[in-house]
Amino acid sequence: MRRAGPAPGHRRRAVREHAAEEYLVAEKPDYFGGIVRVFDQHCAPGWMRLEDALRTNAPTTWDPDTQVSLFDNLDPAFVGDFWAGMFSMSTWTARVVASSVDFTGTRRFLDVGGGGTPYGIVLCQQNPELRATVYDLPQACEFARGKITEAGLGDRIEVVEGDFFVDAALPGGHDTILLSMILHDWAEPECRAILDKCWRALPPGGRLMISELLVDDTKDGPVDAALMSIHMLVETFGRNYTESEYTRWLTDTGFDKIHTIRFEALSANGVVIGTKA
Repeated sequence: MRRAGPAPGHRRRAVREHAAEEYLVAEKPDYFGGIVRVFDQHCAPGWMRLEDALRTNAPTTWDPDTQVSLFDNLDPAFVGDFWAGMFSMSTWTARVVASSVDFTGTRRFLDVGGGGTPYGIVLCQQNPELRATVYDLPQACEFARGKITEAGLGDRIEVVEGDFFVDAALPGGHDTILLSMILHDWAEPECRAILDKCWRALPPGGRLMISELLVDDTKDGPVDAALMSIHMLVETFGRNYTESEYTRWLTDTGFDKIHTIRFEALSANGVVIGTKA
């Protein structure tokens, strides 16, 4: 007689316990607890005021009357969870991007607004000749240094503190620049200003990559991109943009050979790539 396997309830409990062990234990590499706390303590209260955001076209998770942006005067108790949450989400996406985009010609990689530099870590691990730079606000760079040390990549990943709206120029000497989940934070004029600084920082033939949840041209889907666009209304003065919008902005800035590589990942569904003419 064949011995019966575990009951369905036991299997489900085992799956839950495994998931909790892998994603909710802080010491594990794929720890996801930070983003859970961010959504619970920071995002959810803003969503409860979604009607206010729609009526005023202003964020509800912070006060625009007292702060310049979401990243201004962050609560120290919130900072750790915020950057940890962004790192965990972006690490999953970085793995997909690394397998979807050809980086064999890239030698110097700049991650603008790169937080804990998940892209730099993943790409350096997979491309031995690659060197990376993460450029972000001071509190993000402090978090990034810890992650770089953990990965043993201190000799290949540089950390540069800065503000892309305040600094006259981005760090130079890179052949590829990445903007991952950056432009959705801002309205079109600010996005165009960021793209212009990226163009000026690249050498001829350098690539700019925009990794985002791209909204359809009809702006009614896909569901995850449309929901993220609403979330950007609650969080910022930005939204999620379409492939056509990014293509037009890149063309206006001076990029050519513009194309999009589609994929499915946690925080992006494609990357729009332009080459400096």
